[in-house]
Amino acid sequence: MELEYTPKACQGNDAKVLGSITLKIPSVIQKYDYMDKCGIDVNAEGEVDMAKLNTIRFIKTLVELSEDHYVKIDLKKKVGGAQVTSWDELIHDPDCEPIVNEIATALISGFRPSGN
Repeated sequence: MELEYTPKACQGNDAKVLGSITLKIPSVIQKYDYMDKCGIDVNAEGEVDMAKLNTIRFIKTLVELSEDHYVKIDLKKKVGGAQVTSWDELIHDPDCEPIVNEIATALISGFRPSGN
């Protein structure tokens, strides 16, 4: 399943980057596989145990895993009008870091095909 997604960082008057990204949505199986690869532990109540989570490793791993989910990147910098259309451009542009992190964490928190 694919979804055209407009990251929160691309919305509103303060957005530095405009546009959308088409993504392959991870399956439930992929989601739990990613959680396992990130070292996420679940407590007895079935909740993520954030105290044991290495946040840097968590984000880094999710960003790496997210690369395969990008189908099309169609972004434009608000100042200067530069296009961002590739994974390489996306991960090397400091203005796009919030976008990369948002999409990476959504791999396990979930995309809402009808609401994102």
